[in-house]
Amino acid sequence: VYAEAHARVVTDGVSPEDVAARVLRAYADRPLFVPLGDKSYAVRIAADGAASAADAVAALSPSSVFVVTDENVSRLWGAPLLDALAAHAKPAAAVTVLTPGEEHKRLAAVEAALTAMLDAGADRDAVVLAHGGGVVTDIGGFTASTLLRGVRWVAAPTTLLSMVDASVGGKTGVDLGPAKNAVGTFHQPSAVVASPAALATETDRAFRSGLAEVVKSACIADPELHALLEREADRVLARDPGLLAELIRRSIAVKAAIVARDERESGDRALLNFGHTLGHALEAEGGFVRLAHGEAVSLGMVAMLRVGCSLGVTDRAAADRVVRLLARLGLPTRLEDEPVSASLRFLSLDKKRRGSSVRTVLMRDIGSTFVEP
Repeated sequence: VYAEAHARVVTDGVSPEDVAARVLRAYADRPLFVPLGDKSYAVRIAADGAASAADAVAALSPSSVFVVTDENVSRLWGAPLLDALAAHAKPAAAVTVLTPGEEHKRLAAVEAALTAMLDAGADRDAVVLAHGGGVVTDIGGFTASTLLRGVRWVAAPTTLLSMVDASVGGKTGVDLGPAKNAVGTFHQPSAVVASPAALATETDRAFRSGLAEVVKSACIADPELHALLEREADRVLARDPGLLAELIRRSIAVKAAIVARDERESGDRALLNFGHTLGHALEAEGGFVRLAHGEAVSLGMVAMLRVGCSLGVTDRAAADRVVRLLARLGLPTRLEDEPVSASLRFLSLDKKRRGSSVRTVLMRDIGSTFVEP
């Protein structure tokens, strides 16, 4: 029963005023809930990301805390987080600072993090705090899943893409050669704390990349989200804080509902891969450098919309709306400019492959998708 609590607040040795402040932080931002029995957890969209992340760690009563981050996040947001951990939880026993970029999401990064944690005396009551974008949460979660055969972890995403996708759902892993996320585990976080304030420092390209995943969520299961993006595209691109919080909340709600039904991708969870089959292949063709993840997903969605229209299963007017929205948000939509044929050789590395066939996700209408075959 307690495992399914929407929030946990540490009270031992804490003043009544501090307890009250922690309770208010826990509920002020209307936490979302991922219901997975004893693996359930809350996702909080927090105004004060550092303090809320420290609260989430403290609630786990860890023996030690290990931070995984990258150079950019450490420079911009590292000090407030470490100060908050020292004040509200425990000082970090070790901090692993990664080189940013998908091309560095490799086993070597995991080994570096594991070595730092073991050298600092990690035991099974330790907690890993992954503070950064999708690469950091993937590596941090995977490190936690393998350290001493598995310890708890908290995700504190700092990019739009990691807030709406990578940090929620428990998929962790690294790339191997040209195979994206080929080595990994399912290891749910104990909590997720997203702070839209961090998006103020995100590059335009990375921010737009995250918007591709928001559009994906809308196409899968939230037509009202798609309409909101169409109406408010200018405010979205201007990074209106209140609007961003709503986009993040709705995108997470789509993913949380699907993960709750299918944690390990034996059924509906495959819907979350809309645009990712060709998208991952295009990423690999570019050495994980030429295209950002969201740019590749945008192109992958356009490709699947074309396939669906040619098969007569996708509403053409709906497909046109999606493509126009992607272009309006500054994402690539011209497949003619991409090495699509050359990228197809990487489809054999797709995790959704079954024998010689690769399952793909097609859209009937905005908010309605299905897996083929």
